[in-house]
Amino acid sequence: TNASPTSMEVASPSLLKDGVGEKQRGADTSLCSLEEIVHFVESDTEENDDDTHSSHGRSRASDKRNSTSSSSSSSSAAAAAAASKTTSSSSFPAVSLASSLKCLSVSSSSNATRPTEEDRHYGALDLRDTDDMIHMTRMNVHTILHNLKARYLRDVIYTNIGASILVAVNPYKELPLYSNPILRSYVDHEHGARPPHIFAIAEMAYRSVTQQKCNQSVVVSGESGAGKTVSCKWLIHYLVNITDNQTRVEQQLVYANHVLESFGNACTLRNDNSSRFGKFTKIKFDEQGKIAGARITDYLLEKSRIVHQEEGERNFHIFFELLCGGSIALREKLRLTKPADFRYLNQSTVISVSEWNESDRFPLTQQALLVLGIEEKEQLQIFELMAAVLHLGELNFRDQEGTMDQCRVINMDQLSFVAQLLGMEPKVFEIALIQKSLHTVDGVLQTPLDAKQAKENCDSLARRIYQMVFTYLVHRINLVLDTGRGHNFIALLDIFGFENFDAVNSFEQFCINYANEKLQQFFNDHIFKLEEKVYAEEGITWEKIDFVDNEETLDMIEKRLGILDVLDEECRFPKATDDSFRRKLVKTLENCKYFRVPKRLRTGFRILHYAGEVDYEASGFLEKNRDQIQSSLVDALAQTTNPLLQDVVRFGTREASAVSSTSSSPCPSPRPTRSGSVSGHASPSRSASGSFVRRNTKAASHSVGSQFKRQLAELMEDLTSTNSWFVRCVRSNMSKFPNEFDEELVETQLRYSGMLETIRVRKAGYPIRTPHDLFVLRYRMLCDHVFKRTNVISECKAILTGEIASKCTQLESKDEGSVPETGVSKNLWQLGKTMVFMRESMYFYLEDSRKTRLQHCAVVLQALYRMYTVRKWYVHYRAQVIRVQAQVRRFLCRQRFLRQKRAAIRLQARVRCFQKRQWYVGVRRSFVVHQALVRAFLQRKCYLRERHVLVKAQAGVRAVLALRRYRRSRYVLTKAQAGARLVLARRHFLRVRRSAIFCQAMVRARQQRQRYLRQRQLLIR
Repeated sequence: TNASPTSMEVASPSLLKDGVGEKQRGADTSLCSLEEIVHFVESDTEENDDDTHSSHGRSRASDKRNSTSSSSSSSSAAAAAAASKTTSSSSFPAVSLASSLKCLSVSSSSNATRPTEEDRHYGALDLRDTDDMIHMTRMNVHTILHNLKARYLRDVIYTNIGASILVAVNPYKELPLYSNPILRSYVDHEHGARPPHIFAIAEMAYRSVTQQKCNQSVVVSGESGAGKTVSCKWLIHYLVNITDNQTRVEQQLVYANHVLESFGNACTLRNDNSSRFGKFTKIKFDEQGKIAGARITDYLLEKSRIVHQEEGERNFHIFFELLCGGSIALREKLRLTKPADFRYLNQSTVISVSEWNESDRFPLTQQALLVLGIEEKEQLQIFELMAAVLHLGELNFRDQEGTMDQCRVINMDQLSFVAQLLGMEPKVFEIALIQKSLHTVDGVLQTPLDAKQAKENCDSLARRIYQMVFTYLVHRINLVLDTGRGHNFIALLDIFGFENFDAVNSFEQFCINYANEKLQQFFNDHIFKLEEKVYAEEGITWEKIDFVDNEETLDMIEKRLGILDVLDEECRFPKATDDSFRRKLVKTLENCKYFRVPKRLRTGFRILHYAGEVDYEASGFLEKNRDQIQSSLVDALAQTTNPLLQDVVRFGTREASAVSSTSSSPCPSPRPTRSGSVSGHASPSRSASGSFVRRNTKAASHSVGSQFKRQLAELMEDLTSTNSWFVRCVRSNMSKFPNEFDEELVETQLRYSGMLETIRVRKAGYPIRTPHDLFVLRYRMLCDHVFKRTNVISECKAILTGEIASKCTQLESKDEGSVPETGVSKNLWQLGKTMVFMRESMYFYLEDSRKTRLQHCAVVLQALYRMYTVRKWYVHYRAQVIRVQAQVRRFLCRQRFLRQKRAAIRLQARVRCFQKRQWYVGVRRSFVVHQALVRAFLQRKCYLRERHVLVKAQAGVRAVLALRRYRRSRYVLTKAQAGARLVLARRHFLRVRRSAIFCQAMVRARQQRQRYLRQRQLLIR
């Protein structure tokens, strides 16, 4: 198992050099090592250069194969022996031992090359591993095992079976396959463009739900320890991180998964983190493709693990997280010490798990509960109930001396503390534990219990409390996640795997295997029966495939007078025992070939499941199917003062009423949707809540088996209404060691899961089918002529026989030219009555061609639209520029005008100031002269009159002259004008002055003459 990969990988370099398409090159890159795949994906994400990095990876892989080819020869003999051993025990067609040895000897040589045509013709194995097993040239159990093993030893754990089925082999170690660059590399990529991965399934489901607007489901199946829980975790991780901005609902969904892991998972012999309940998660999406809400449905919590664990297993994780990760104050308050001190935790030597650090996970659990709306106060109440469950296991009872059926509690302080945690009176709680209440017509009859019965009563109460808390947590999670928004959903089914223990297989294993039988039937219906029915109805010619049908096994379990019917009938009789149930079962099913009673099983029976024979121990079937606790404990729980326990009890009572009302009809019907209710919590443990409705015989008589049967029917209806994707998880070895591949174990899983038949169906059939009108509507752009919609079938044929589709046929025939005849038609498509049937190669080629044509059309439309938008923008921008230019020019002209106006006003002010100054000086001088010469009243009056006339005349003349000069010389005035005006004004002043002096002289001469004449007259007289 630790040998290096054999030289059967040497053929890959020559294949990579052939002229194959891009999709084949992408598939061949998976032949490289894990480091090369990671390097290839990360470099492709960062640099978007596939050819350069893939060639680099191929050269490295070639060097590595050349260096390891010599070491592979030593393991060829062991591989041949294993192949011969497997061939002898196989019922499937296989090649001869001589052919296997011939192939192995050829592959061990250092210069091994691609298998020749002669090797293929004589049935030699195709030594190349492949991403998609439907492309294998020789198909049998040995080639499938070799393909899975060769990839597993190179840490390539994912392999496709067509487009809708993924095989995942558990590596039991951490692999660098889930980083953000690798996640981003699968976004918006078609099937086959990237190596097989769980992200590819999530991407295809996401694209289908967002583009086609149809509901999807991903069924993760496999036996316990195959890696189903981890696969579901990575599916949710991809869906949450596919968008750039995470919403609160997406964060709450991640935290909800963490909480359910802590409360519902445990360490088992096969898995360190095994889901001990079934989980059906519906993730709803809005119109933008973002997560709008979610709803979780739980199935059949393994309550028996609370009080009992086998060697090598341990209890649920939450107990160890609380004891190892809780604060000192919290543990002191709840009286919690270490796991080895509690009976419910120390029944196995496995106390700690190396890969599960409880001290680090407990703070994360508290944070997750806080994000989910459970505050710290309510968290404390939950932890109190968990502590109460642990302390219930520490209660000890002892029979009183002198009595046969009377007992009492030894450690009363422990009883008082448990009663305090549960919010009960210690005395009432003690009576409820050591006495049994019987409701009769006359009243309530109290019956004492012995120590053993009281201990069983205490264990049943512990199981009931934990189951109610778990159910209530799922209800609270749904209240937060289910926002009522979202149109379509992706459903993830993570349910318990097939179990067959060597020690004891009880009622829990029977229900688990019954659920796996239903899932296998759904897989058969989806893959085989529906294929045959559709091909027959559509008139498609194909080779029928024989497969193992488990319908008779399911009829034996769930039909009338089946195992569940007989079990429910026995549960109705008060005096029925497990032995009477077994005898009646043997009598009823003695003629059924799938039911056997070996002689060595004195108290059990054997059922032939699809996965093999399982021996069940009948003891405990009736009690577990009834799933009831004493009515005294029911009354005590109803009187609790613990707020959380009161809510849990009320919720259980409401759920029991809902279950009893929906279970009145014998046939299961679709579950009605009730807003704000918790109908999705279809847990088989709801029967546990049924006993809380006291004196309700209808609810109390409803058993766990019948409820589980109805819930599985509802689950099948949900899965049938969706487009399903399958993830087949395969366990590589029983010891949980990395790099160890147990061929017998893997072969057993492949056989009972129908993997070989599935590959043959996918290889021979047509998994892609489309109605005629939708096919024409989707692919009509691949043809140049215009469709008139007169004859849809002829139009489909025109598309399929067109130039583009014919290229795909030519490429396919060229690739398969060297393939030997297998009896399977090589037609890539067939026309049915209502649908077109295509193989995946044809479908992907048409999709690629359609994508190329749409991209070309999109480029043309984008060019036209961009031209229109740019032209429109240019016209608009030009008009805006013109408008801005006009505004700017107006602004500049106005600024220039205002600047010139201010300059003119300032110049006018200076000129006027100068003129006024000159006028003032002249007038002042005139006044001084007049004052000096005229002292009389007449002189002053005359002076004023003349001054007034002169001022008015000067003002008018100067105004006219200044106005004319201003209009004539507005833009050419200079300081010379001022000087000229000064000269003119001076001259004018002198003229006026001379005139004034002359006038004054004439006046004075006249006055003197008059005076002289008067004096002369006086003298003459």
